[in-house]
Amino acid sequence: MALSEVFNIVGVALFSVLSGGGIVAILVKFTSNWLSQRVLDHYNNEHENELEKLKSDYSQALAKTQNELEKSKQKHYLYSQSQFELYNSLWKQLMYTRRLADELWQDADPQKIPSFAEQIRQTRYVIEENMLLIEDSDYEALLNLMGEFENFNLGKRKLIEVRQSSVDEVIDNIEDISKMIANNGDAKKRYDELVAKVGNSLRSQIHG
Repeated sequence: MALSEVFNIVGVALFSVLSGGGIVAILVKFTSNWLSQRVLDHYNNEHENELEKLKSDYSQALAKTQNELEKSKQKHYLYSQSQFELYNSLWKQLMYTRRLADELWQDADPQKIPSFAEQIRQTRYVIEENMLLIEDSDYEALLNLMGEFENFNLGKRKLIEVRQSSVDEVIDNIEDISKMIANNGDAKKRYDELVAKVGNSLRSQIHG
């Protein structure tokens, strides 16, 4: 075999080996890149899905909170509006009741007793019927005020009954009559003070 032929055979063998190694290297590099990309894509997809779930959960929680807040605001508005209207109505009732009491104080007319007693009853009914809309401190003060009006009415009724007695009986009971007048004066002073106190409290509630 000639030397040139040997070189040809060796050259072909080396070319085959080198060519095969190059292909393997290319395949290894391609496979490695492909696997890396697949792993990265999988990680990104999982991470993106978690973020989307978190965003969805947060959006739902926020929407629920906003809805509850809106309902609470609406309830508060309705309560405040109802209380505002009630307090205005109550104040008018109190002013009318006080006016009747003042008229009875000026003139102990027996014909005024029934209308005054009925006005007290109606005002007390309004207060008790709307207890849920009245602040606790205001409710207690209003009931105390009604009690003072009732005491004043009772005192005036007793005074009128005594004055309708005979002259001799009036003279005999002059000391008791003086006490009744003084007690009625004290009752009037107390209901005047309570009206002012309740008025300030109602005004504060109305103006918030």
